[in-house]
Amino acid sequence: MVAENTTLEQSLLPHHMLHQATVKHLDGILNCFWERLWERQQAARPAQPTLQIKGKQGREQREHSTLAHVTTSLELLLVEDIQVNTHTICIYNHPLVTATFTIGKGSGYFYINSSVSNIAGTAFQDKKRTVVVFPLHSGTVTVMVYDLCLALPEPVKVNVHVSDIFHVDVTVVDKVEIGKNIKAYVRVLDSARKPFMVQYLAYMNLELTSSSHVVSIK
Repeated sequence: MVAENTTLEQSLLPHHMLHQATVKHLDGILNCFWERLWERQQAARPAQPTLQIKGKQGREQREHSTLAHVTTSLELLLVEDIQVNTHTICIYNHPLVTATFTIGKGSGYFYINSSVSNIAGTAFQDKKRTVVVFPLHSGTVTVMVYDLCLALPEPVKVNVHVSDIFHVDVTVVDKVEIGKNIKAYVRVLDSARKPFMVQYLAYMNLELTSSSHVVSIK
């Protein structure tokens, strides 16, 4: 047994230690031998992956020889690109007048923006998916609708034209028999020479009068 240990010691210990060894120091030499042998065995092992886990408040760390298995799930909701029911709105410039357009499809999470801020204001009604437009000043503005959950190349745009009364057009025949009635057709035009919608007439305070007593207007 001593001879075998001596052979192993010769492969691991320097020669000057063997010459100084005595029976009295044999136990210490063997302990040193086993420590070096254990170190060589540990160095020959392949490295094991470790995972550090922080304890509460990040003050404790524990190492594990295997990685933790983590799983998760993701719910996907597939929707189409957003759409609007109109791309052009003409609105009479009056503080009590509003116009609306509706947003269809999309994710339901929208951001509304305007190209300029002093022509018209907007208010988004989330539950109805409706954008309310109210005039501030005569001019043209582009209202842009962004879907916050979809990567679209560009927003959906609605062109809003705010106008005062530009022209009043009255169409009527130029001759009428005494005692008979005829109809006159009135159109109120905006700055683009397009007629305003009928619901805006109530805010215009227009009155029809005759420059002569030959005819009466009802």
